[in-house]
Amino acid sequence: MLLLSGEMNKLLFWNTWFCTSALTTSTSDVLVCPLRPVERFRDLHPEEVVDLFQTTQMVGNVVEKHFCGTSLTISIQDGPEAGQTVKVSAYAYYLDRHDKGEEDSPVKWRSEDEMEAEAASLKKYFQ
Repeated sequence: MLLLSGEMNKLLFWNTWFCTSALTTSTSDVLVCPLRPVERFRDLHPEEVVDLFQTTQMVGNVVEKHFCGTSLTISIQDGPEAGQTVKVSAYAYYLDRHDKGEEDSPVKWRSEDEMEAEAASLKKYFQ
C-alpha cells in the first residue's frame, strides 16, 4: 500500500479500496492514483483498473461541478517518455477546463492552506 506523509494526507479527499484522490498545487488539478505502488499502468490488477476508472469518473464529475468546469482533460502518464515523473505510481491526472479565457493566463498555484481547505470542501461531496 502506498504510504503518504501526514502533510499529504491533508490533501486527500476520497479513497476507495484501491485508489486515492488528492489535490495538486496547480489550481483545479487533481490526481487519482492506485494505493498499491506500480511502475506502469500494465502492472495494475484488473480490479485496480476498474476501480481507477470508476473513481476517475466519479471524481471528474465532482471536480467539474466544484470548479464550475465544462470539460475535463484526463491523462495517464505511463512511462518516462509520457511525462511520468513518479516511478512508483501510475495515475490519472485531471485538468479542469472551462470557457473563461483563463487558459492564456499564467498557471495559478495553490498554497498548502488553500489546498487543505479545498480538500476539506471536496470531501463533502463524497459523504
